[in-house]
Amino acid sequence: NTGSGATPCADSTSPVYVFNNVGHPSDHQVNNGVFTVASGKVAAYNNTIIGFSSANNGGYAWDCCAGNNGMGAFENNVLSTVNNFGGWLTSQFSPIDYNVYANASGAGSLRWSCNGSATNTFAAFQSACGDAHGSFTSGSANLDSTGAPQSGSPALNAGANLTSLCS
Repeated sequence: NTGSGATPCADSTSPVYVFNNVGHPSDHQVNNGVFTVASGKVAAYNNTIIGFSSANNGGYAWDCCAGNNGMGAFENNVLSTVNNFGGWLTSQFSPIDYNVYANASGAGSLRWSCNGSATNTFAAFQSACGDAHGSFTSGSANLDSTGAPQSGSPALNAGANLTSLCS
């Protein structure tokens, strides 16, 4: 929880790791993100988020870090079939890289927000967030109902090798 008198799950210096998850809601009531993390220094790796719909009421994928000091990472994630992919501050995530953003076809929708700059163009998001390496957009992530990439999926072999993070 956040706000006056609330006890957060972690203080602003505590590492919080979100990895190897599949989020796939059964309806469009995902107003605060399929994944929401509001405390600690968040690092999100290898997650797959499949929204209910890419229409304007489809919610968004990632809600992060109100009151967060950040310095985590957002890498190797697949975000698909959502109205909004999410919002980031580069003070919260560094790096934001090697992600796949797919199936965002809701008309006139915000797709990304970075450092307070909202945009529906991937180039503007990359510029605002410094996401310059392996992230890309695709018309479809080609995932099955469990979130696993199928043959021909753009998510296959798209991520960075994160072995160096293990200790």
